[in-house]
Amino acid sequence: MGEIQVPIVRGDKLSNQTDYRDFMPKNMIAIAKEIRGAQGYLISHAGLKKLMTASGECRGGFFNDRLGKHFQVSGNSLITIDSVSGYSTIGTIDGSDQCSMPYSFQSQLVISGGNVYRYAGGVLTKLADPDFGRPIDGDWIDGYYFFTDGEYLYHTLLSDETQVAPTDYAVAEIMPDKSLAVMRTPDNLMMVFGRYSTEYFTNDGTSNFAFIRIPQKSLEIGICGTYCKARVAGNVFILGSRRYESPGIYALGAGEAQLLSTPTINDVLQNMSDADLAGSALESRTDGDMQLLIVRLPHKTYALNLSVAQSIGTANAWSELSTGVDGGAWIACNGVYNPLLAKWVYGSTSDGNIYALDYTSAAQDDEFTECEFQTPLVYAPSIRVGLIELNTITGFESSNTNVFLSVTDNGVTDSGEYVQLYGESGNYNTRFVAFGFGYFNQQFSLKARVLTKDRINFSGLKVRYG
Repeated sequence: MGEIQVPIVRGDKLSNQTDYRDFMPKNMIAIAKEIRGAQGYLISHAGLKKLMTASGECRGGFFNDRLGKHFQVSGNSLITIDSVSGYSTIGTIDGSDQCSMPYSFQSQLVISGGNVYRYAGGVLTKLADPDFGRPIDGDWIDGYYFFTDGEYLYHTLLSDETQVAPTDYAVAEIMPDKSLAVMRTPDNLMMVFGRYSTEYFTNDGTSNFAFIRIPQKSLEIGICGTYCKARVAGNVFILGSRRYESPGIYALGAGEAQLLSTPTINDVLQNMSDADLAGSALESRTDGDMQLLIVRLPHKTYALNLSVAQSIGTANAWSELSTGVDGGAWIACNGVYNPLLAKWVYGSTSDGNIYALDYTSAAQDDEFTECEFQTPLVYAPSIRVGLIELNTITGFESSNTNVFLSVTDNGVTDSGEYVQLYGESGNYNTRFVAFGFGYFNQQFSLKARVLTKDRINFSGLKVRYG
């Protein structure tokens, strides 16, 4: 009788391109902590608890520290989330797409549908200066609101943030591609993202356009759409590509771009239309020492645990987030940490529901969540698997929970599912042991699937064979 220790934080499958692909955990996040000999473990992603229902699908969210308010664009309304059960409507925001929400010492802006709305002194105003043009993105730096309209770069007056001078315009210079987005960096530079380029500008106080380009920091890689960029712990991440290259998820550094997406994710991105890529968005969330990059595609949502990527490798750090059991995209969007409520608050991609992240549950709006993982393919020439044992944490379930187990010996097709009890409420010493998986000629891989409202936890897998 022999024994194999099998990792579970990342699985294997075969593609129709005669190649190996990753099987990412679904609705489970990898944690880099050694447990009983395993280098990491999987735990259910936090659930979503509905707080209230507002006007419509969420198009943007931001907590303004200066004003002490959590703003959200819900449908065509700008609202403030005032408590765990109440919100106030400020005014109307035209448009239907994602919004940009920069802020200054005096105000909160909302950029939507080419229009600029300014909230200051308790009043929402649609700015009417024709020199604003029709911006698609903006940020604040050194007393200026800094915009792009897809072609030009421009900023407000230092003396009046509601006005733009007709001479305060410039263009990106490294490539003749469109300027899709802007973002201030922690070291107080302005990044300008084109479709195939990224440039940095610094304020040198010159007349007219106050910023100059820093040529030595330019990168020949850009983003697919205005919201395909995010900052996590001071680092910049994008969904984009170089010219004549397929799109991917990248970390931008000093003069370089590091590819982070796996071949499985790259396959998904390569089969998306330009319009779907442009409509995607990147978000971030930091929970203690866990730093997440969330990639929201129209029909898929992926999460990269950057803390795990640094410890045990990027390939082990990706997960898929979904709502329901059909493998669709996660319903939550535009997450904001609200310090007044001490909660991460999310809007909905489909309706006016507003959620709080719930660390005590895996349920999404009190509905069951499907959690799933698969092991790597294990080389197993001519062995019979008699027993498997998964390390779990049991006893905290609100009700008895079943796990549906299946195996594959080819990485393509799975066996029928075998039902095994995960644990019983109040029984903290349950061992997760299953017997009789049969004979394997060359290799095998185990898949586990759970439908539950409770958070579950799996670490190392031990396989005994004869």
